[in-house]
This record gives sequence, structure tokens and C-alpha cells, in this order.
Amino acid sequence: MTCTLDAAHLRDVLSAAQAQHKPIVTGRDMFWNVFVDDFRFPDLHAFTILHVDSGGADGGTVTVQNPWDKLSGEKRTFDLSVHDFRRLFTRVFVGG
Repeated sequence: MTCTLDAAHLRDVLSAAQAQHKPIVTGRDMFWNVFVDDFRFPDLHAFTILHVDSGGADGGTVTVQNPWDKLSGEKRTFDLSVHDFRRLFTRVFVGG
């Protein structure tokens, strides 16, 4: 699934996957790094979705983790509104 879903549908899909304990990963197909409050979202990169709060601010929040920054000393997790999540990420994959 790509992040062309509206925010409410995306939130519901992610919440359902979380309730079923399915692994969820997301990716950025964009060719530039983005910084949000000193958290780096690298280009062409995968992230793990750790938690979805459908009752969070701005229609829900998504907690993402950069599993590759374990040794870099950078902050590894970040909370995003579903709106910002849709803006930053281009792909979502739900495991079976």
C-alpha cells in the first residue's frame, strides 16, 4: 500500500495491523533528507512503525523508529501525526 490513502483510512489500516500484532514498516522514496525537531528522516530509507495511537492529536499519531541509527547516537524514535506521516513517507508494508 502506498500513502495515497486519506489520513483516516491510513490510521485505521495501521491500527488494525497493530491490533493483529503484525509487523509494520514504512519507507521514504524521496531523494532528500528531512529533519523534524532534530530527528533525521533519511532519503531512500526504511523505518519500523512501533505504535499507532488512533486517539492521538491531529487524528492520530504514529511512532516510528530508525532501526539503523542504533550505533550513531542519534535519536531513534519519533512521534508523528498521521498527517505528517503521510507527508514524509511514501510506502507502508504490513506483514502477514
